[in-house]
Amino acid sequence: MPIAFVDGNTHAIRYANPAFCLLVGEGGQTLIGDTFAHALPGSSECVSLLDRVNRTGRAETYTGQACVPSHPLYFSYVLWPVFTKDRHPVGIMVQVTETTAFHNQAIEINQALMLGSVRQHELTESAETLNAQLQAEILQRKKVEEEIEASEQRYRGLIEAIPQIVWTATPEGTLDFANANWSGYLGIDLDTFNKGGWAMLLHPNDTDRTTQAWASGLQSGLAFEIEHRLRNNLTGNFRWYLSRAVPLETEDGQIFKWFGTSTDMEDQKNAELAMFNKQKLESLGILAGGIAHDFNNLLTGIMGGASLAADALPPSHFLQSILSDMVRSSERAAHLTRQMLAYAGKGSFFIEQVDINDLVRTTGDLIRASIPNHVHVSFDLRHDLPPVTADSGQIEQVAMNLMLNAAEAIESKSGSVTVKTDFVKLTEVEIEQIQLTTGSLVPGAYVVLQVQDNGSGISEAILARIFDPFYTTKFTGRGLGLSAVQGILRMQKGALEVRSTVGNGSTFRVYLPPATGKKLNLKIPVQPAMKGHSGTILVVDDEETVRRVSQLALENGGFSVRIAAGGEEALRILQSKTEGPFSLILLDLSMPGMGGKEMLRQLRALGIDIPVLIYSGYSEEAVLKEFSGQVIAGFIQKPFTPRQLADYVSGALNAERLHR
Repeated sequence: MPIAFVDGNTHAIRYANPAFCLLVGEGGQTLIGDTFAHALPGSSECVSLLDRVNRTGRAETYTGQACVPSHPLYFSYVLWPVFTKDRHPVGIMVQVTETTAFHNQAIEINQALMLGSVRQHELTESAETLNAQLQAEILQRKKVEEEIEASEQRYRGLIEAIPQIVWTATPEGTLDFANANWSGYLGIDLDTFNKGGWAMLLHPNDTDRTTQAWASGLQSGLAFEIEHRLRNNLTGNFRWYLSRAVPLETEDGQIFKWFGTSTDMEDQKNAELAMFNKQKLESLGILAGGIAHDFNNLLTGIMGGASLAADALPPSHFLQSILSDMVRSSERAAHLTRQMLAYAGKGSFFIEQVDINDLVRTTGDLIRASIPNHVHVSFDLRHDLPPVTADSGQIEQVAMNLMLNAAEAIESKSGSVTVKTDFVKLTEVEIEQIQLTTGSLVPGAYVVLQVQDNGSGISEAILARIFDPFYTTKFTGRGLGLSAVQGILRMQKGALEVRSTVGNGSTFRVYLPPATGKKLNLKIPVQPAMKGHSGTILVVDDEETVRRVSQLALENGGFSVRIAAGGEEALRILQSKTEGPFSLILLDLSMPGMGGKEMLRQLRALGIDIPVLIYSGYSEEAVLKEFSGQVIAGFIQKPFTPRQLADYVSGALNAERLHR
């Protein structure tokens, strides 16, 4: 059955089935874009009906004469409009049925009636046949209409089932269709959107590049693709989307429609950002740990050398004050390396049950002199707070850094800092509402330390960088305070939430799991020093300065000392029959070639059971993890003073004698 799809405004043929092409004697490619009147000469009355159907949106029928090609034929036309889901007309479907035979039969019937009733019976049969044929045509037409409706329903069902936003646009870029996800995700209808365009949904930082890319695609006719943030018009929240659009073309290459999708990428972006931040923290942690280790080795030489020089000079010597300043400066530098190790998640552990309220009160007393007079600090401490299992020194550093940062945020105006403790039980729903910057939470109980100020607040740009090491907005300062807080909480299995509004202050909330069971103590026991030091110590370290300071410190303490620059040399000395016997080995963890761990393994494999005291620029926790499963006599954190080293060695030897 001949069928054609015609543009309602221009009457241009957009589609013609093979039966229609056969009827007019033209090929499909030739017909597309041709006007309906040109394809069927003499169908002027039908052409006027096209305008009426396009204007009224109602179906029409017409029977008339046309010349195809150059000889008169009679046709029956059925015209019905085609709409989008929102009732916008997209064209007119025309079904053409040749009725020349019916017309001629009608003439013959009329002639027969004029001749008389002789042929009445024959005319009646012809009329019945004609009626049956017309009924068949009507049924066929209805079937075609039902098939078209079913096809449209399948198309719409598919479009609505797609999880993305699906939309179409005119060649000029005006959106003329969108599935339900458009309004569901973006909270705006197409009419409102078309009045303002993409700019009313786009993030300010994405507006220019998106509008330029869309305009370029419309002009070039090439596919359009871009990642941008779109706003939900109801909530005002932005989410990342990947928007794509491809042109749909006619057979002659003219774009008649753009088909586009917008895919929500917010979760993917968040996952990528979380992975990037994790890798960044791991990389910076490795860097910070390495710097702290090397720095501690350097400080050992400086601190040890200054202490040895001070011990060698009379108390009244003019250099004593300078040497004392050198030792104090070294201790301050050592504190800085401890912060770096804390940021790297490698700070030293001394796990015990900690009363957060007592810790907060003590910290408040310690920093009271550092708080400006125009800043009022108040405490709201919950009295029935359970203890937490943590390193009290590290948690004290967290509280101190948060309280000092809060006081500094007040700047020159009068303001207040409120330190609060609480005990909460969080559900999954409550956890989803918490915007964590460090760590993670699971449903359960937590002890909360909150530090709130009414200072200047933190902008979104600065908030994204406050935990970067050495980043600071202060004129003075190292920028390690919050970096250390983050590292400590990662190490202590805690979590941190930060909320801030420019002009309204900031709130830092630390979440720590409450203690369970008995008190823990992971510190390696080292006995206090005793007088009468004796014995031979083998010092193994690749740093010449550290070896020299250690040798002088131990010799001044009454020990005999033998030194080795590495693990291989130390094993040769220990296996030599002319050396020793040795009371204790002072062993560095990290050395080129054979490191401390491998040397200790080979030492025990050789059956040499000399006590080994580890010292390192890395933290105690890192050393304990490295030597897990092996027996060591203790650990000394670099840097140290000569007196501290002698006391630690003496204490380790005394503890060893007690155990034997």
